[in-house]
Amino acid sequence: MKTLTKKLQLILALTAVCFFLSITVVTTNAYADEGDVRYVDSCDGTNYILHKGATPEENTATLVSPENGKYTHTYYNILEKVSYADVTYKVVEIGDNTFADCENLEGIYIQNGFLKRLGNNAFFKCTNLEKITLSSNKDIIFDYIGKKAFYGCKKLEEFAIYNCTLKAIGDQAFYSCSNLKRFHLCTTEKIDFGQCVFGCSPNVQFEMPGTPDQESYYTVCDGGLYSADMKTLYAYPSATGTVTIKDGVENIAPSALACCKDLKKIIFPKSVKSIGKYAFTPIPGNVKKYDFEFKGAKPNIDKYAFDRVTRIDITYDHNYIVSWYNSRANLGGAIIVNYKMI
Repeated sequence: MKTLTKKLQLILALTAVCFFLSITVVTTNAYADEGDVRYVDSCDGTNYILHKGATPEENTATLVSPENGKYTHTYYNILEKVSYADVTYKVVEIGDNTFADCENLEGIYIQNGFLKRLGNNAFFKCTNLEKITLSSNKDIIFDYIGKKAFYGCKKLEEFAIYNCTLKAIGDQAFYSCSNLKRFHLCTTEKIDFGQCVFGCSPNVQFEMPGTPDQESYYTVCDGGLYSADMKTLYAYPSATGTVTIKDGVENIAPSALACCKDLKKIIFPKSVKSIGKYAFTPIPGNVKKYDFEFKGAKPNIDKYAFDRVTRIDITYDHNYIVSWYNSRANLGGAIIVNYKMI
């Protein structure tokens, strides 16, 4: 990792030199809006689609893939602004599929206070990507990580964004990032998590922003991401084998335990009142059987909570026989359900 950091420092220095030496190439682009142009930086070959707004503040640029082929360098520093024909454009987006399948890519450094979005499949299956750092000396209006943005980045060890306002993470954004150990939550506000965001990434450890006395929407406990009051479980990518949900948890959020490959049995406390959509959806194509043990009454279960699950064995407390008996058939989907009372 130290070697990677030194290389990133070197690429930053080279980028600064290239900024002054760069000769641009501008072409039209088939999928840009009318009037937009493609800017190609001659230093590292990065391509940007430039969009001229109604005012200088509205001039924006999107980093995109090359017109032919894909990026081949091992390291890239994403610019904050690009200039063409005496007009400056803020880089606000890394577009869909920009670095998809770039096997040579090892590191990305983004020092950008204007970036708003990482597109769908932006770094899809960059199998040698180890680190991506997004930092700025000012707050970043960064609100979206796209679907499958880092899908299959098996060497990615950490994802760190600082001073941002992240609002949503798309489906399977960090799916099969088996080496991902550190995920820094850059915001203290609520994030809309998609389906299977951290599926097959069992080593993820969440890191909270700010200082311990700073109020946050979330808290981290034993590898799980919970609401600050510990009443809602939002994500638990490290769940394996038998998992006992903490007493006091009332809600299992949508996709909270989806795509946990080795999860077999879940023990629910009396406090659980609801289980959200896709909460236990298994890995696509994987035949999945769960053992559920409920200590209390049947919670409110979304009809898609067990989407693609093939079999569930439910054990429930005899003190709540009426609750379970009256709603046995209402679990949704084509699921084989076996009940046992204790």
